[in-house]
Amino acid sequence: PGHAYLQKRGTTESISPISFGNARGSASKHISAGAYGIGENPKINGTTFPELSGIKFGNYSQIGAAYIDIYEFIVFNCEGIRAQRCTEQKYINIYNCEVYNCTNNGNIYLH
Repeated sequence: PGHAYLQKRGTTESISPISFGNARGSASKHISAGAYGIGENPKINGTTFPELSGIKFGNYSQIGAAYIDIYEFIVFNCEGIRAQRCTEQKYINIYNCEVYNCTNNGNIYLH
């Protein structure tokens, strides 16, 4: 609990998505992913692997992610932000993100 993934503003990640799997923060220590520095929000460009989600939570068969905060990303050319069907997946917050041009009816997908 309390971990963070930060991507520099003005940069683009195009190799691998951000995957939280079944990561679980706590009510007092959320796991965060967001931007740092000055400039445009960081981008996640799925052109290399459009069938993957830009940001993904959980998997189909296990207890899901919990207490995660996502801040200020631009996600495009992929399956967007996707929360897989899991038991007890909860308290996932998405703030000030832009999601567009997604595949497979993507964008923000809660399954």
